Amino acid sequence: MGTKPNNRSTNRDNWILKPSHQSGWIQLVERMCTYVASHTAPGVRIGAALIAAPLMLAGLAPLAAAHDVVMRATPEDKSVVEEFPHRVVLEFSGIPKPNFNTLAISNADTKEILFTGQPELDKQFVSINIPEDINPGPGNYIVGFQITSSDGHSTRGKTTFSVGDPQAAQSATAEGSQQAQQQVAEESGGVPVWVWIAGAVVLLAAISGAGLLLTRK
Repeated sequence: MGTKPNNRSTNRDNWILKPSHQSGWIQLVERMCTYVASHTAPGVRIGAALIAAPLMLAGLAPLAAAHDVVMRATPEDKSVVEEFPHRVVLEFSGIPKPNFNTLAISNADTKEILFTGQPELDKQFVSINIPEDINPGPGNYIVGFQITSSDGHSTRGKTTFSVGDPQAAQSATAEGSQQAQQQVAEESGGVPVWVWIAGAVVLLAAISGAGLLLTRK
């Protein structure tokens, strides 16, 4: 007699459960659930599944909701340039569709929109030329975009840059980074990741123990 295929193993081969598509903590939850399923009673397995399901869904939600994102920008995001640029280029993670795409350059300080228009598309690259007569000088600026992602959904976002002295900006950034590192070293209020992992292990162990007691009675 032939062996009946194991549908559970087949389902586990789906892309959404492959380790290459998961974060490390999701793999950990999955392994703990597998252990509980093979070492505990049916009632305990149901309880463990009810706990693990929200964790798995929370981890997989960002994957399902991911649209095209900016990988690189010219000017670079949060960079400081000496002169106001007259060409802006955004490189996305996917190839946007040629419908309803807009780029807008605005002053972050005054909220004034300096220029807006339909960009050029070249595979992942979205670019726009800014007229030479637009030259607002030093300040902080926003490149806002609305594109049709490769999945067909409308996606909005922004990058920022500043016009000024790059050397002065680097000095200020380095000083701010040192202060931030010192503040982090002095503070100890954060909860380490291992605490949450240990808590999950203890919780599953408690559920397993309770289930064993119930089955023995």
